[in-house]
Amino acid sequence: MRHRTHTDHDHLSLPQLLAVHFQRLLHETGLSQESFARAVREQHERRVPPAARSIEWSTRPDPIDCMKRDAEKVRRWLDDDVQARFPLEVFESFVMSFPDPRRAMLQQEIAARADLLVWPMPMGGDTEDCAELGALCQEAGEAIHAVSGLLNDGRIDARDRHAAPAVLHEIDEALAALIAMRDRIERQAMGCKYHTPDPHTASHSLRRAK
Repeated sequence: MRHRTHTDHDHLSLPQLLAVHFQRLLHETGLSQESFARAVREQHERRVPPAARSIEWSTRPDPIDCMKRDAEKVRRWLDDDVQARFPLEVFESFVMSFPDPRRAMLQQEIAARADLLVWPMPMGGDTEDCAELGALCQEAGEAIHAVSGLLNDGRIDARDRHAAPAVLHEIDEALAALIAMRDRIERQAMGCKYHTPDPHTASHSLRRAK
């Protein structure tokens, strides 16, 4: 029986987890806070109907000033002193504003807190079958390579604790690719049908066995 994968972020609140990934995104990509805030705003305005919105974005006529004020709003949501106020209304928009692969890593960490595994919705289409197999082989190979790194000394033990989270992430991505291929075979070879939401935003989740 499998138990939930524990990470160094287990002690963090959900807003703190978002803040960690946000800072890593800025460091890894050089993306500006203003650009990220603009993405969050666009996601929010697309996803939340006007009548259901409580978030007030900047209405300044100058675009640069507007972006700066929106970025300040996002920073306040992630501030240690006010994280309890992170608005649930904007949570989905915030997560979806991360580019891959950082978004996938964040989604997997969030899902793992509920003992779930996330994988992308299959896009469908016979012409993508070979590409899907290629993705599966790539993810499986990366997982095997990651695990083999833990075995340089011939065993997996407490000395591998620091490297383990990255290895577990590679394993989860390989599992996701396997499940996506399973879905494709069930749908295209066996005629199983299910409703497919927006492929740009949708994902499946699989509960981990305890």
